[in-house]
Amino acid sequence: MPICWPCWNRQIMGLRPGYTVISGPRGSGKSSLLDALSWCLFGHTVSGLRNPDIKPWNTTKATFVAVEVFIDKKTYVIARTTNPNLITIEDKPASQEDVEALIGLSAEVFFHTILLGQGQPLFLDLPPREKMKVFHDVLHLEKWEDRAKAASERVNELQRDQASLEGEQNALRASLGQLEELL
Repeated sequence: MPICWPCWNRQIMGLRPGYTVISGPRGSGKSSLLDALSWCLFGHTVSGLRNPDIKPWNTTKATFVAVEVFIDKKTYVIARTTNPNLITIEDKPASQEDVEALIGLSAEVFFHTILLGQGQPLFLDLPPREKMKVFHDVLHLEKWEDRAKAASERVNELQRDQASLEGEQNALRASLGQLEELL
């Protein structure tokens, strides 16, 4: 059965940005709902299930999940299917990289910041190296490294320009001194 959260459901249930509690008795589908979300966005569930393991209950039909995301005041629909294995954004074929670029999160960051799965290690349970990787991904440290490198290159360029202009200034002073002597 497809899981989709269209606008009218969101309005009826009064969901707004912030924390949402999903509650219900054991076996009511809470984990399945979150597994569908993570599978649609990242191609695997919190526990690592992938396409061959993702099957609807009591049917042989293909699995289909669509998720609406709101980014910069615009709604996007991301959908994933099995048989054929396909990801779409706004009904156009897409790649996993396209989905992650659109939502601005990798699976690892999503699973350590947005969806904390049952039985999965939490951030504080990770070894230091993996914590640093999560920090690196969440804070986009590569952007800061690139910006620091670009700033350093710009400083070097400005220092070369300054040295060149100082050389010209010294040459003009020397020429001025010679002209004053001639006068």
